[in-house]
Amino acid sequence: MFVQTDNFGYGASLRARFHDKAYNYPVHIHQFAEAVVVLEGEIEILLGGSSERAVAGDIALISPFMPHGFITENNASIWIAVFPAALLDDLSARISECERAVFTASPELFAYVRSRLVATGNVAMGEENASGLRAPLYATADEYVRSVPKKQSRSEEGMLASLFLYLEEHHREPLSLSSVSSALGYSTSYISHALGAIPGINFSSLLSGIRVDHAKQLIKQGTMPINVIALECGFSCERSFHRAFSRLAGMTPSEYRSAFAKADAR
Repeated sequence: MFVQTDNFGYGASLRARFHDKAYNYPVHIHQFAEAVVVLEGEIEILLGGSSERAVAGDIALISPFMPHGFITENNASIWIAVFPAALLDDLSARISECERAVFTASPELFAYVRSRLVATGNVAMGEENASGLRAPLYATADEYVRSVPKKQSRSEEGMLASLFLYLEEHHREPLSLSSVSSALGYSTSYISHALGAIPGINFSSLLSGIRVDHAKQLIKQGTMPINVIALECGFSCERSFHRAFSRLAGMTPSEYRSAFAKADAR
């Protein structure tokens, strides 16, 4: 699992894209909410330690900080949008209370979503334009929370949201499971158990992922020396930074800088 740091923020921006045929994306987390509209075919949505199937006519609403990914075994056509939960006003908190992400939209809602949301196509909207999509997003969230039962308990999910946000805000500091647990008011065993339910994740890998993602952004921004970036992102030394970056990015920081510079020059 990795952290999508570009899907963080507090404005009213919205990004959306069509995905046709096979769409497969690894499990990841971000601060934004996400809407998935299935137009044709079928897709599997990975959610934490479980999965849900969505078919044509279904919509999925994924709450902020929910680990999720996508698998398509056969051809499918879907439209996915990521956006700050603030666009949903008072419904944003209620989304995370629901026991599943996928629901079958009424024909009226699905037609409305296709004409007002999906019709925007592949877009990256700023706050001014994205606010105009608040009505169809709100209508979707309203039918969703009325259709999907509430979870029996959300204490663990709430803890994970707090954990991800804390690591995002404090990743430059020297952090340990013990210090973060103390800051959040949870026991280390409780946090370890909750993270253990997410395949391939523990405290160390989550923190490294957040730090490496921030390092990527700094590498893209300019010519800051690699050793300075390592310290700026919270790594204790350049060696540990290189090791973590190479493992997660598949290349060294210097190779990543060269690859980005070549792509940017095209």
